[in-house]
Amino acid sequence: MWVYIIKCLSFIFLINLFITYSSLGQNINQALSLAYSNHPLLFAERAAGRAASENVTEALSGWRPEVHLDSSIGKKLVTSKLNGGSANTKNNTPITVGVNVTQNIYDAGQREEALKIAESEVLLAHAELMKIENDVLLESAFAYLDLVKEQLLLKIALKNLQVVERQLEATKDRFEVGDVTITDVSQAEARLADALANQVRAESDLESAKASYFSAVGEEAQEILFPEIVPSFPANIQELKEKSSSLNPTVVTSIHREKVAKNKLNLAKKELGPSIDLRASVNQSWDPNTFFEEQRYLDLTATLNWPLYRGGKEWSKIRKLREKVTQATAEKDNSIRVANEKALQLWSRIERSKAQIIAYKSSIHANEVALEGVIEEEYVGARTVIDVLDAENELFRAKANLIKAERDLYIYIYSLVAVVGDLNARQLNLPIAVFYNPEEYYNKVRNSWGGIEGERNSFFDVLKN
Repeated sequence: MWVYIIKCLSFIFLINLFITYSSLGQNINQALSLAYSNHPLLFAERAAGRAASENVTEALSGWRPEVHLDSSIGKKLVTSKLNGGSANTKNNTPITVGVNVTQNIYDAGQREEALKIAESEVLLAHAELMKIENDVLLESAFAYLDLVKEQLLLKIALKNLQVVERQLEATKDRFEVGDVTITDVSQAEARLADALANQVRAESDLESAKASYFSAVGEEAQEILFPEIVPSFPANIQELKEKSSSLNPTVVTSIHREKVAKNKLNLAKKELGPSIDLRASVNQSWDPNTFFEEQRYLDLTATLNWPLYRGGKEWSKIRKLREKVTQATAEKDNSIRVANEKALQLWSRIERSKAQIIAYKSSIHANEVALEGVIEEEYVGARTVIDVLDAENELFRAKANLIKAERDLYIYIYSLVAVVGDLNARQLNLPIAVFYNPEEYYNKVRNSWGGIEGERNSFFDVLKN
Protein backbone atom coordinates (compact mmCIF):
# COMPACT_ATOMS: atom_id res chain seq x y z
CA MET A 1 0.00 0.00 0.00
CA TRP A 2 2.73 2.45 0.98
CA VAL A 3 4.71 1.55 -2.14
CA TYR A 4 1.69 2.44 -4.27
CA ILE A 5 1.23 5.78 -2.51
CA ILE A 6 4.90 6.64 -2.93
CA LYS A 7 4.74 5.83 -6.65
CA CYS A 8 1.67 8.05 -7.06
CA LEU A 9 3.29 10.92 -5.20
CA SER A 10 6.45 10.55 -7.30
CA PHE A 11 4.40 10.63 -10.49
CA ILE A 12 2.56 13.78 -9.37
CA PHE A 13 5.89 15.39 -8.43
CA LEU A 14 7.36 14.66 -11.87
CA ILE A 15 4.30 16.14 -13.58
CA ASN A 16 4.48 19.29 -11.46
CA LEU A 17 8.20 19.53 -12.14
CA PHE A 18 7.58 19.25 -15.88
CA ILE A 19 4.83 21.91 -15.78
CA THR A 20 7.01 24.19 -13.70
CA TYR A 21 9.97 23.75 -16.02
CA SER A 22 7.81 24.33 -19.11
CA SER A 23 6.42 27.55 -17.67
CA LEU A 24 9.86 28.90 -16.84
CA GLY A 25 11.15 29.24 -20.34
CA GLN A 26 9.99 30.31 -23.78
CA ASN A 27 12.29 30.13 -26.77
CA ILE A 28 12.09 32.36 -29.79
CA ASN A 29 10.33 29.78 -31.99
CA GLN A 30 7.54 29.48 -29.44
CA ALA A 31 7.15 33.25 -29.43
CA LEU A 32 7.05 33.32 -33.24
CA SER A 33 4.45 30.55 -33.20
CA LEU A 34 2.22 32.66 -30.95
CA ALA A 35 2.60 35.63 -33.31
CA TYR A 36 1.79 33.42 -36.32
CA SER A 37 -1.35 32.10 -34.62
CA ASN A 38 -2.63 35.31 -33.04
CA HIS A 39 -1.61 38.37 -35.05
CA PRO A 40 -4.54 40.42 -36.44
CA LEU A 41 -2.59 41.51 -39.52
CA LEU A 42 -2.25 37.88 -40.60
CA PHE A 43 -5.97 37.28 -40.06
CA ALA A 44 -6.76 40.35 -42.18
CA GLU A 45 -4.42 39.36 -45.01
CA ARG A 46 -5.74 35.79 -45.05
CA ALA A 47 -9.26 37.17 -45.43
CA ALA A 48 -8.04 39.40 -48.28
CA GLY A 49 -6.58 36.32 -49.99
CA ARG A 50 -9.85 34.44 -49.70
CA ALA A 51 -11.67 37.43 -51.16
CA ALA A 52 -9.23 37.46 -54.09
CA SER A 53 -9.99 33.77 -54.71
CA GLU A 54 -13.59 34.74 -55.39
CA ASN A 55 -12.42 36.81 -58.37
CA VAL A 56 -11.58 33.54 -60.13
CA THR A 57 -15.08 32.23 -59.50
CA GLU A 58 -16.52 35.47 -60.89
CA ALA A 59 -14.30 35.21 -63.99
CA LEU A 60 -15.33 31.61 -64.63
CA SER A 61 -18.98 32.63 -64.40
CA GLY A 62 -18.51 34.38 -67.75
CA TRP A 63 -18.65 30.97 -69.47
CA ARG A 64 -21.92 30.08 -67.76
CA PRO A 65 -25.45 31.21 -68.68
CA GLU A 66 -27.47 33.77 -66.76
CA VAL A 67 -31.03 32.73 -65.93
CA HIS A 68 -33.70 35.19 -64.79
CA LEU A 69 -37.27 34.57 -63.71
CA ASP A 70 -39.74 37.36 -64.51
CA SER A 71 -43.32 37.50 -63.31
CA SER A 72 -46.07 40.07 -62.92
CA ILE A 73 -49.71 40.39 -61.89
CA GLY A 74 -52.07 43.33 -62.37
CA LYS A 75 -55.56 44.60 -62.90
CA LYS A 76 -56.91 46.33 -66.05
CA LEU A 77 -60.16 48.20 -66.67
CA VAL A 78 -61.07 49.07 -70.29
CA THR A 79 -64.10 51.28 -70.98
CA SER A 80 -65.35 51.55 -74.59
CA LYS A 81 -68.11 53.90 -75.88
CA LEU A 82 -69.49 54.08 -79.39
CA ASN A 83 -71.00 57.25 -80.89
CA GLY A 84 -74.45 57.67 -79.47
CA GLY A 85 -74.20 54.40 -77.63
CA SER A 86 -73.73 53.41 -74.04
CA ALA A 87 -70.39 52.78 -72.35
CA ASN A 88 -69.07 49.22 -72.10
CA THR A 89 -66.50 48.40 -69.40
CA LYS A 90 -64.43 45.23 -69.40
CA ASN A 91 -61.76 44.15 -66.91
CA ASN A 92 -59.09 41.48 -66.74
CA THR A 93 -56.36 40.29 -64.35
CA PRO A 94 -53.19 39.63 -66.37
CA ILE A 95 -50.67 37.19 -64.89
CA THR A 96 -47.32 36.67 -66.61
CA VAL A 97 -44.47 34.27 -65.87
CA GLY A 98 -41.32 34.13 -67.98
CA VAL A 99 -37.80 32.70 -67.98
CA ASN A 100 -34.91 34.45 -69.74
CA VAL A 101 -31.60 32.72 -70.45
CA THR A 102 -28.57 34.64 -71.75
CA GLN A 103 -25.30 33.03 -72.86
CA ASN A 104 -22.25 34.73 -74.29
CA ILE A 105 -20.82 32.61 -77.08
CA TYR A 106 -18.00 34.88 -78.26
CA ASP A 107 -16.20 37.90 -76.76
CA ALA A 108 -12.86 38.11 -78.62
CA GLY A 109 -11.00 36.46 -75.72
CA GLN A 110 -12.15 38.83 -72.96
CA ARG A 111 -13.19 36.00 -70.66
CA GLU A 112 -9.81 34.30 -70.98
CA GLU A 113 -8.01 37.52 -70.07
CA ALA A 114 -10.38 38.19 -67.18
CA LEU A 115 -9.57 34.73 -65.83
CA LYS A 116 -5.83 35.38 -66.20
CA ILE A 117 -6.24 38.63 -64.25
CA ALA A 118 -8.15 36.85 -61.49
CA GLU A 119 -5.58 34.05 -61.28
CA SER A 120 -2.69 36.52 -61.16
CA GLU A 121 -4.49 38.53 -58.46
CA VAL A 122 -4.78 35.35 -56.39
CA LEU A 123 -1.04 34.77 -56.70
CA LEU A 124 -0.48 38.42 -55.79
CA ALA A 125 -2.66 37.99 -52.69
CA HIS A 126 -0.65 34.91 -51.70
CA ALA A 127 2.58 36.85 -52.16
CA GLU A 128 1.26 39.73 -50.05
CA LEU A 129 0.27 37.25 -47.34
CA MET A 130 3.79 35.85 -47.30
CA LYS A 131 5.17 39.38 -47.07
CA ILE A 132 2.92 40.19 -44.11
CA GLU A 133 3.89 36.90 -42.46
CA ASN A 134 7.53 37.75 -43.05
CA ASP A 135 7.05 41.22 -41.52
CA VAL A 136 5.05 39.95 -38.52
CA LEU A 137 7.60 37.26 -37.66
CA LEU A 138 10.47 39.71 -38.07
CA GLU A 139 8.75 42.25 -35.81
CA SER A 140 8.15 39.50 -33.25
CA ALA A 141 11.77 38.38 -33.44
CA PHE A 142 12.89 41.98 -32.86
CA ALA A 143 10.55 42.28 -29.87
CA TYR A 144 11.81 39.00 -28.42
CA LEU A 145 15.50 39.89 -28.83
CA ASP A 146 15.00 43.42 -27.51
CA LEU A 147 13.27 42.01 -24.43
CA VAL A 148 16.14 39.58 -23.79
CA LYS A 149 18.60 42.45 -24.15
CA GLU A 150 16.73 44.69 -21.72
CA GLN A 151 16.39 41.90 -19.17
CA LEU A 152 20.13 41.24 -19.28
CA LEU A 153 20.98 44.95 -19.14
CA LEU A 154 18.78 45.37 -16.07
CA LYS A 155 20.43 42.35 -14.49
CA ILE A 156 23.95 43.75 -14.86
CA ALA A 157 22.70 47.23 -13.87
CA LEU A 158 21.42 45.81 -10.58
CA LYS A 159 24.64 43.92 -10.06
CA ASN A 160 26.65 47.05 -10.80
CA LEU A 161 24.50 48.96 -8.31
CA GLN A 162 25.26 46.38 -5.64
CA VAL A 163 29.00 46.60 -6.36
CA VAL A 164 28.99 50.41 -6.15
CA GLU A 165 26.96 50.31 -2.93
CA ARG A 166 29.52 48.00 -1.34
CA GLN A 167 32.32 50.22 -2.59
CA LEU A 168 30.62 53.26 -1.05
CA GLU A 169 30.19 51.49 2.28
CA ALA A 170 33.82 50.43 2.27
CA THR A 171 34.93 53.96 1.38
CA LYS A 172 32.86 55.41 4.24
CA ASP A 173 34.38 52.91 6.66
CA ARG A 174 37.87 53.87 5.57
CA PHE A 175 36.97 57.56 5.82
CA GLU A 176 35.93 57.00 9.44
CA VAL A 177 39.44 55.79 10.26
CA GLY A 178 41.09 58.52 8.20
CA ASP A 179 42.32 56.22 5.44
CA VAL A 180 40.62 58.23 2.65
CA THR A 181 39.31 61.77 2.25
CA ILE A 182 35.82 63.20 1.88
CA THR A 183 36.59 63.60 -1.82
CA ASP A 184 36.81 59.83 -2.19
CA VAL A 185 33.46 59.45 -0.43
CA SER A 186 31.86 62.06 -2.71
CA GLN A 187 33.22 60.31 -5.79
CA ALA A 188 31.76 56.99 -4.62
CA GLU A 189 28.41 58.67 -3.91
CA ALA A 190 28.41 60.21 -7.39
CA ARG A 191 29.03 56.79 -8.95
CA LEU A 192 26.19 55.36 -6.85
CA ALA A 193 23.86 58.04 -8.24
CA ASP A 194 24.98 57.10 -11.76
CA ALA A 195 24.32 53.43 -11.03
CA LEU A 196 20.84 54.25 -9.73
CA ALA A 197 20.13 56.26 -12.87
CA ASN A 198 21.27 53.31 -15.00
CA GLN A 199 18.95 51.02 -13.05
CA VAL A 200 15.94 53.31 -13.50
CA ARG A 201 16.63 53.64 -17.21
CA ALA A 202 17.05 49.87 -17.56
CA GLU A 203 13.76 49.25 -15.76
CA SER A 204 11.96 51.76 -17.98
CA ASP A 205 13.46 50.23 -21.13
CA LEU A 206 12.42 46.79 -19.94
CA GLU A 207 8.80 47.88 -19.48
CA SER A 208 8.80 49.37 -22.99
CA ALA A 209 10.24 46.13 -24.37
CA LYS A 210 7.54 44.12 -22.61
CA ALA A 211 4.85 46.31 -24.19
CA SER A 212 6.37 45.83 -27.64
CA TYR A 213 6.59 42.09 -27.06
CA PHE A 214 2.93 41.85 -26.06
CA SER A 215 1.90 43.89 -29.11
CA ALA A 216 3.90 41.65 -31.48
CA VAL A 217 3.29 38.23 -29.90
CA GLY A 218 -0.06 38.68 -28.18
CA GLU A 219 0.93 37.26 -24.79
CA GLU A 220 2.97 38.30 -21.79
CA ALA A 221 6.61 37.31 -21.89
CA GLN A 222 7.98 34.47 -19.81
CA GLU A 223 11.61 33.75 -18.96
CA ILE A 224 13.44 34.08 -22.27
CA LEU A 225 17.04 33.85 -23.44
CA PHE A 226 19.01 34.50 -26.59
CA PRO A 227 18.43 31.63 -29.07
CA GLU A 228 20.96 28.83 -29.07
CA ILE A 229 20.18 27.92 -32.69
CA VAL A 230 19.53 30.48 -35.44
CA PRO A 231 17.85 29.95 -38.83
CA SER A 232 20.10 28.98 -41.70
CA PHE A 233 20.97 31.63 -44.27
CA PRO A 234 22.99 31.69 -47.53
CA ALA A 235 26.54 30.47 -47.17
CA ASN A 236 28.11 32.84 -49.72
CA ILE A 237 27.54 36.12 -51.53
CA GLN A 238 26.45 34.49 -54.80
CA GLU A 239 23.69 32.46 -53.16
CA LEU A 240 22.71 35.53 -51.17
CA LYS A 241 22.21 37.63 -54.31
CA GLU A 242 20.28 34.88 -56.10
CA LYS A 243 17.82 34.36 -53.26
CA SER A 244 17.32 38.04 -52.51
CA SER A 245 16.68 38.75 -56.22
CA SER A 246 14.06 36.02 -56.61
CA LEU A 247 12.60 35.11 -53.20
CA ASN A 248 12.53 38.40 -51.35
CA PRO A 249 8.85 39.00 -50.39
CA THR A 250 8.79 42.52 -51.82
CA VAL A 251 10.38 41.29 -55.06
CA VAL A 252 7.90 38.42 -55.38
CA THR A 253 5.01 40.81 -54.77
CA SER A 254 6.29 43.25 -57.40
CA ILE A 255 6.68 40.42 -59.93
CA HIS A 256 3.03 39.47 -59.52
CA ARG A 257 1.95 43.13 -59.70
CA GLU A 258 3.69 43.36 -63.05
CA LYS A 259 1.82 40.26 -64.28
CA VAL A 260 -1.51 41.73 -63.20
CA ALA A 261 -0.73 44.98 -65.02
CA LYS A 262 0.18 43.11 -68.24
CA ASN A 263 -3.00 41.03 -68.11
CA LYS A 264 -5.14 44.14 -67.61
CA LEU A 265 -3.51 45.71 -70.67
CA ASN A 266 -4.31 42.62 -72.75
CA LEU A 267 -7.93 42.71 -71.58
CA ALA A 268 -8.27 46.37 -72.58
CA LYS A 269 -7.06 45.51 -76.08
CA LYS A 270 -9.50 42.63 -76.46
CA GLU A 271 -12.39 44.82 -75.31
CA LEU A 272 -12.11 46.48 -78.74
CA GLY A 273 -13.38 43.28 -80.36
CA PRO A 274 -16.96 42.10 -80.93
CA SER A 275 -19.10 39.98 -78.65
CA ILE A 276 -22.04 37.71 -79.47
CA ASP A 277 -24.77 36.86 -76.98
CA LEU A 278 -27.53 34.31 -77.38
CA ARG A 279 -30.80 35.05 -75.56
CA ALA A 280 -33.79 32.74 -75.15
CA SER A 281 -37.08 33.76 -73.51
CA VAL A 282 -40.14 31.70 -72.67
CA ASN A 283 -43.24 33.58 -71.50
CA GLN A 284 -46.65 32.37 -70.35
CA SER A 285 -49.55 34.81 -69.77
CA TRP A 286 -53.04 34.28 -68.41
CA ASP A 287 -55.82 36.77 -69.11
CA PRO A 288 -53.38 39.12 -70.84
CA ASN A 289 -56.11 41.36 -72.27
CA THR A 290 -59.82 41.51 -72.91
CA PHE A 291 -59.52 39.53 -76.16
CA PHE A 292 -57.51 36.44 -75.16
CA GLU A 293 -57.64 34.21 -72.13
CA GLU A 294 -54.11 32.80 -72.50
CA GLN A 295 -50.94 33.61 -74.45
CA ARG A 296 -47.58 31.85 -74.79
CA TYR A 297 -44.49 32.73 -76.80
CA LEU A 298 -40.85 31.67 -77.30
CA ASP A 299 -38.18 34.15 -78.35
CA LEU A 300 -34.65 33.23 -79.49
CA THR A 301 -32.29 36.10 -80.31
CA ALA A 302 -28.61 36.38 -81.25
CA THR A 303 -27.05 39.80 -80.54
CA LEU A 304 -23.80 41.16 -82.00
CA ASN A 305 -22.16 44.04 -80.16
CA TRP A 306 -19.02 45.63 -81.62
CA PRO A 307 -17.89 48.92 -80.07
CA LEU A 308 -16.49 50.69 -83.13
CA TYR A 309 -15.99 54.04 -81.43
CA ARG A 310 -16.60 55.20 -77.84
CA GLY A 311 -15.30 58.74 -77.91
CA GLY A 312 -11.64 57.71 -77.65
CA LYS A 313 -11.78 56.59 -74.01
CA GLU A 314 -10.96 53.01 -74.98
CA TRP A 315 -7.64 54.08 -76.51
CA SER A 316 -6.88 56.30 -73.54
CA LYS A 317 -7.42 53.31 -71.27
CA ILE A 318 -4.94 51.24 -73.30
CA ARG A 319 -2.30 53.97 -73.15
CA LYS A 320 -2.82 54.34 -69.40
CA LEU A 321 -2.50 50.62 -68.77
CA ARG A 322 0.62 50.50 -70.93
CA GLU A 323 2.21 53.08 -68.64
CA LYS A 324 1.03 51.07 -65.64
CA VAL A 325 2.99 48.12 -66.99
CA THR A 326 6.06 50.33 -67.37
CA GLN A 327 5.62 51.55 -63.81
CA ALA A 328 5.22 48.00 -62.43
CA THR A 329 8.33 46.83 -64.30
CA ALA A 330 10.39 49.72 -62.94
CA GLU A 331 9.14 49.06 -59.41
CA LYS A 332 10.08 45.40 -59.76
CA ASP A 333 13.61 46.29 -60.91
CA ASN A 334 13.96 48.75 -58.04
CA SER A 335 12.76 46.20 -55.48
CA ILE A 336 15.46 43.78 -56.68
CA ARG A 337 18.11 46.46 -56.24
CA VAL A 338 16.88 47.34 -52.76
CA ALA A 339 16.73 43.67 -51.74
CA ASN A 340 20.29 43.08 -52.94
CA GLU A 341 21.49 46.19 -51.12
CA LYS A 342 19.85 45.15 -47.85
CA ALA A 343 21.18 41.62 -48.14
CA LEU A 344 24.77 42.76 -48.69
CA GLN A 345 24.53 45.31 -45.87
CA LEU A 346 23.21 42.71 -43.45
CA TRP A 347 25.89 40.24 -44.51
CA SER A 348 28.54 42.83 -43.68
CA ARG A 349 26.89 43.70 -40.36
CA ILE A 350 26.78 40.05 -39.34
CA GLU A 351 30.53 39.73 -39.91
CA ARG A 352 31.08 42.99 -38.02
CA SER A 353 28.98 41.84 -35.07
CA LYS A 354 30.86 38.55 -34.84
CA ALA A 355 34.14 40.45 -34.63
CA GLN A 356 32.70 42.85 -32.06
CA ILE A 357 31.51 39.99 -29.85
CA ILE A 358 34.99 38.47 -29.83
CA ALA A 359 36.47 41.87 -29.00
CA TYR A 360 33.98 42.57 -26.19
CA LYS A 361 34.59 39.16 -24.63
CA SER A 362 38.30 39.90 -24.64
CA SER A 363 37.55 43.33 -23.17
CA ILE A 364 35.52 41.78 -20.34
CA HIS A 365 38.32 39.37 -19.49
CA ALA A 366 40.90 42.16 -19.56
CA ASN A 367 38.71 44.47 -17.45
CA GLU A 368 38.14 41.74 -14.87
CA VAL A 369 41.90 41.22 -14.53
CA ALA A 370 42.48 44.98 -14.42
CA LEU A 371 39.79 45.47 -11.75
CA GLU A 372 41.38 42.88 -9.50
CA GLY A 373 44.75 44.56 -9.93
CA VAL A 374 43.42 48.07 -9.27
CA ILE A 375 41.65 46.87 -6.10
CA GLU A 376 44.87 45.32 -4.80
CA GLU A 377 46.86 48.42 -5.70
CA GLU A 378 44.27 50.67 -4.04
CA TYR A 379 44.63 48.71 -0.80
CA VAL A 380 48.36 49.47 -0.72
CA GLY A 381 47.87 53.11 -1.65
CA ALA A 382 49.11 52.91 -5.24
CA ARG A 383 45.61 53.66 -6.58
CA THR A 384 42.72 55.86 -5.48
CA VAL A 385 39.04 55.12 -4.98
CA ILE A 386 38.22 56.80 -8.28
CA ASP A 387 40.56 54.35 -10.05
CA VAL A 388 38.60 51.44 -8.61
CA LEU A 389 35.30 53.05 -9.57
CA ASP A 390 36.58 53.68 -13.08
CA ALA A 391 37.68 50.06 -13.41
CA GLU A 392 34.30 48.81 -12.22
CA ASN A 393 32.53 51.12 -14.66
CA GLU A 394 34.71 49.93 -17.55
CA LEU A 395 33.80 46.32 -16.74
CA PHE A 396 30.10 47.23 -16.58
CA ARG A 397 30.26 48.99 -19.95
CA ALA A 398 32.09 46.05 -21.54
CA LYS A 399 29.39 43.64 -20.35
CA ALA A 400 26.64 45.97 -21.62
CA ASN A 401 28.39 46.28 -24.99
CA LEU A 402 28.60 42.49 -25.27
CA ILE A 403 24.87 42.13 -24.60
CA LYS A 404 24.04 44.77 -27.22
CA ALA A 405 26.41 43.19 -29.76
CA GLU A 406 24.84 39.76 -29.26
CA ARG A 407 21.41 41.25 -29.71
CA ASP A 408 22.55 43.03 -32.88
CA LEU A 409 23.99 39.80 -34.29
CA TYR A 410 20.68 37.97 -33.87
CA ILE A 411 18.77 40.95 -35.29
CA TYR A 412 20.97 40.99 -38.39
CA ILE A 413 20.65 37.23 -38.86
CA TYR A 414 16.85 37.26 -38.67
CA SER A 415 16.73 40.33 -40.90
CA LEU A 416 18.89 38.56 -43.48
CA VAL A 417 16.66 35.48 -43.35
CA ALA A 418 13.70 37.81 -43.96
CA VAL A 419 15.40 39.51 -46.92
CA VAL A 420 15.97 36.18 -48.69
CA GLY A 421 12.34 35.17 -48.12
CA ASP A 422 12.88 32.35 -45.61
CA LEU A 423 11.32 33.97 -42.54
CA ASN A 424 8.02 32.11 -42.59
CA ALA A 425 6.45 29.49 -40.37
CA ARG A 426 7.17 26.53 -42.63
CA GLN A 427 10.80 27.40 -43.35
CA LEU A 428 11.47 28.02 -39.66
CA ASN A 429 9.66 24.77 -38.80
CA LEU A 430 7.74 26.48 -36.02
CA PRO A 431 5.87 24.29 -33.54
CA ILE A 432 2.42 24.82 -35.07
CA ALA A 433 -0.21 22.08 -35.30
CA VAL A 434 -1.73 23.23 -38.62
CA PHE A 435 -0.21 25.75 -41.03
CA TYR A 436 -2.56 28.05 -42.90
CA ASN A 437 -2.94 26.96 -46.53
CA PRO A 438 -4.35 29.70 -48.81
CA GLU A 439 -4.87 27.21 -51.64
CA GLU A 440 -7.44 25.27 -49.60
CA TYR A 441 -10.11 27.96 -49.90
CA TYR A 442 -9.13 28.68 -53.51
CA ASN A 443 -9.58 25.04 -54.53
CA LYS A 444 -12.90 24.94 -52.67
CA VAL A 445 -14.55 27.87 -54.45
CA ARG A 446 -12.80 27.94 -57.84
CA ASN A 447 -15.33 25.83 -59.72
CA SER A 448 -18.29 26.61 -57.50
CA TRP A 449 -21.60 27.28 -59.24
CA GLY A 450 -23.22 28.75 -56.15
CA GLY A 451 -23.57 28.71 -52.38
CA ILE A 452 -22.32 30.87 -49.54
CA GLU A 453 -19.40 28.59 -48.71
CA GLY A 454 -18.73 27.39 -52.22
CA GLU A 455 -21.32 24.62 -51.86
CA ARG A 456 -24.42 24.06 -53.97
CA ASN A 457 -26.92 25.74 -51.63
CA SER A 458 -30.25 26.70 -53.11
CA PHE A 459 -31.39 30.31 -53.41
CA PHE A 460 -33.93 29.77 -50.66
CA ASP A 461 -31.28 28.33 -48.32
CA VAL A 462 -29.31 31.55 -48.77
CA LEU A 463 -32.36 33.66 -47.89
CA LYS A 464 -32.89 31.64 -44.70
CA ASN A 465 -29.36 32.52 -43.55
